[in-house]
Amino acid sequence: MSNVFNFLIILIVLIPIQMFSQLRYTTTLGSSSLAPDRIHSESTPAIQVKHPLESEFFKDRLVKTIVNKTILDNGFLLTKKIAQNWKDLKWVNISQNTKTYNDNNNLIESIYKNWENTNWVNLLKYTYTYDGNDNLIEYLSQDWEGSIWVNVGNSKRAYDVNNNWIEDLYQEWDGLIWVNSGRAKYNYDNNNNRIVSLYKEWDGSNWVNVDRYIYTYDVNNNWIEHLYQDWDGTNWVNVWKVNNTYDVNDQWIDHFKQDWDGSNWVNVWKYKRAYDGNANLIEYLYQEWDGSIWVNVSKSKMAYDGNDNLIKDLYREWDGIIWVNSGSATYNYDTNNNRVEYLFQQWDGSNWLTRGRTLYTYIPAAGNDKLIAVANYYSLSQNYPNPFNLSTTIEFDLPKSGAMTLRIYNILGEEVATLVSERLNAGSYSYGWDASSLASGIYLYRLKAGDFVDVKKMVLMK
Repeated sequence: MSNVFNFLIILIVLIPIQMFSQLRYTTTLGSSSLAPDRIHSESTPAIQVKHPLESEFFKDRLVKTIVNKTILDNGFLLTKKIAQNWKDLKWVNISQNTKTYNDNNNLIESIYKNWENTNWVNLLKYTYTYDGNDNLIEYLSQDWEGSIWVNVGNSKRAYDVNNNWIEDLYQEWDGLIWVNSGRAKYNYDNNNNRIVSLYKEWDGSNWVNVDRYIYTYDVNNNWIEHLYQDWDGTNWVNVWKVNNTYDVNDQWIDHFKQDWDGSNWVNVWKYKRAYDGNANLIEYLYQEWDGSIWVNVSKSKMAYDGNDNLIKDLYREWDGIIWVNSGSATYNYDTNNNRVEYLFQQWDGSNWLTRGRTLYTYIPAAGNDKLIAVANYYSLSQNYPNPFNLSTTIEFDLPKSGAMTLRIYNILGEEVATLVSERLNAGSYSYGWDASSLASGIYLYRLKAGDFVDVKKMVLMK
């Protein structure tokens, strides 16, 4: 794949368009999943990428450092991304994305621009609205038509009492009114894992089934199967499925796809992954099924700095005999561990040729002054949603392994719950808290890891 890095430049612009211009996105799974712009989304089968280096979006979902997560774990907000090509010994602007937030650190506007001649020219705009639990309840997409923003699509969303996204109504603008286009319904198990995604289209008078995704989990809530089916007018028909396996540390080590040929499941491709002692993904191997055996296609090796930031990714392809260099990605960070540059290069057979880069800009998140001061070492994020009804999620980062506790107290200082009390490896963690048995009010949660202690406030409103 000699043009992989040229393709990357296109993806920088197209991925947001693909994610928001259609309803039928497959979905981020599990309550602890992270997604770009705080919006749950994944690609449909038609736009799934073959390997991580073809997409920053895909790759960053497989490693610890996630730039697509607009609100980063260290208390900063991603405000700008600029993509550039290396041409004629200088950097040339290609595209730009700027983001604006409200006082709750929710993304409320995202604007995409292309570079034309000597100016940035508007391309797309997305506007977001949230409820009191910081759930996204509506987004509006608009195109720039020379002098004004013109409506394109609108999505309205509903949530259950656990703040799980359960319905999405997508409408398109016909120039005068909003017209129904697509509808999605999502079902969850008792652990708030999504188990069914059902998609329908409006035929002018009725909602008609299109396709659905069925998800299966193990006892540790790891996503182990993803089944995709089409509606043939009468029955649900298998199309493909993806199965995942995990090691004893619940690290995702195997990922393989099979297609349904009408009577049997047929192997298509698979990934194998390896991790270091800090749970960083350090290698993946991609293979395809030739009808009888798995055949090597590509592999990637990753390297990290002392803060577990991904700093290097070397991508190679199998030529039938040996592994051959193809692409390389280098990542640079500021003192707060924010990724500030993504540089990609292509191998021409004897040298690495610089092709392009993405630059990132951040601002501190509102209300996270203390968190920012210690972001290079530990971080405890504000729970979400907050205020919350019955359940909420708490996330934190550990730069090194060690004994730690995460406890919850009422306003009198009395302990009401212990979420974690054990030795954990370095990494990013997410824990849910079910407060259904407690009264409404203010609660405190306290993280202690080594000499680090941080306390934050949350509000339970029933």
